[in-house]
Amino acid sequence: MAWYQMFEYAVGHWLQKATEHVIGCVLCSPGCFSLFRAKALMDDNVMAKYTTVSEEARHYVQYDQGEDRWLCTLLLQRGYRVEYSAASDAYTHCPEGFNEFYNQRRRWMPSTTANIMDLLTDYEHIIKINDNISRPYILYQVVLMIALLLDQEPYSSSAFKLDQWTSFFWNLIPILIFVIACATSKSDTQLFFAGVLSGLYGLIMMAVLIGIMMQIKDDGWLAPSSLFFSVSH
Repeated sequence: MAWYQMFEYAVGHWLQKATEHVIGCVLCSPGCFSLFRAKALMDDNVMAKYTTVSEEARHYVQYDQGEDRWLCTLLLQRGYRVEYSAASDAYTHCPEGFNEFYNQRRRWMPSTTANIMDLLTDYEHIIKINDNISRPYILYQVVLMIALLLDQEPYSSSAFKLDQWTSFFWNLIPILIFVIACATSKSDTQLFFAGVLSGLYGLIMMAVLIGIMMQIKDDGWLAPSSLFFSVSH
């Protein structure tokens, strides 16, 4: 589990955050790897809103589930720049078991989505106030958001010889099962379902990967599905 997160952090920083730094600015600086300018933090429109008590459902997701991302969103909306420094050294303790890891990601993913949507819906104001964010950069984030939602569907449909809508339908079944479990069960039961479904998805994605390789062998690297796989991964 720790090795996976080391790899994830390496890819996330060396590739994603380095890219954001070059073409615009970083959307989120992880709390354990961050150094903030005190003047920026004490900006009235940053700290005053950051300390707002959540009262709406959307606020609980955006404000309380990922505090570092929420803080960076406020800084960007005030015109500040968040940068990535490859020369910095940082150290943190990561989750070592599935339950801890899953609870962490259950907080992070909704917060990430909510904060990115907040930036995208307010992009005209942000572009005016923040010189580091441009329309092409906003378009880049829109493409990433769409890819996040649709990433695996073309592959699962081709690997199992299913049409697109049938693939979506079968993918909805475990999602609905987990949603019902989350709405009706205690935390331990939710984590049990999460573990089972994670193992199931792991087996499915192994089959998907084999199917993709077979399709690339048959169609060649210049086929649309092959190029999409190469670019997205």
